[in-house]
Amino acid sequence: MGAHAKTIRHAVVDGLTPIFSTGGAGAVVDGRVFGNRFRPLGPNELPSIRVYTQKEFVETEGGGPRLYSRELEVVVEIICSEPAGTPADRKHFDQPDELAELVEGWFFDNECLENVWQYALLTEVEAGLVTEGQKPIAAHRLKFDVTYEDRAPRTPATLEDFETAHVEIDTAPADTSTESVDDVPVPTN
Repeated sequence: MGAHAKTIRHAVVDGLTPIFSTGGAGAVVDGRVFGNRFRPLGPNELPSIRVYTQKEFVETEGGGPRLYSRELEVVVEIICSEPAGTPADRKHFDQPDELAELVEGWFFDNECLENVWQYALLTEVEAGLVTEGQKPIAAHRLKFDVTYEDRAPRTPATLEDFETAHVEIDTAPADTSTESVDDVPVPTN
């Protein structure tokens, strides 16, 4: 994972932050959308959303080594503590469910995010609950496979451009004479 994985992660954080800020549908998050999973969260920082990339699959396109199709696994975690005044029959999971709907909605609205990815697919949703501690903590983890194309790095600058090919054609090598010799210019893209 490299620079483009970082670009995708930042695009997701930048896209979700307005939804989960004051005035957005998910204002309860209060703008706490973080671009990594290693930041510890305190009890006053819940609910929060963490966005991170987990793994990436790479394959070459069309048998050529220069163009790669990449599939990046982007994870969005929604972490909530039980809100005050939550009715007993709706404990723990209403808030993360509601916030997960907003995350899914943003990805569906941005399925093809121009200049960032070709398409994004929701592939998995996990829900969990931790009851140890002062307050139960509920979490949803949404996984999206984000596909984009990437080109292999250019050849090192120390190599000269391949501009001319020296071609020798000999249809009857037994007679030891060369029938055609030419220097052919190589077209560039």
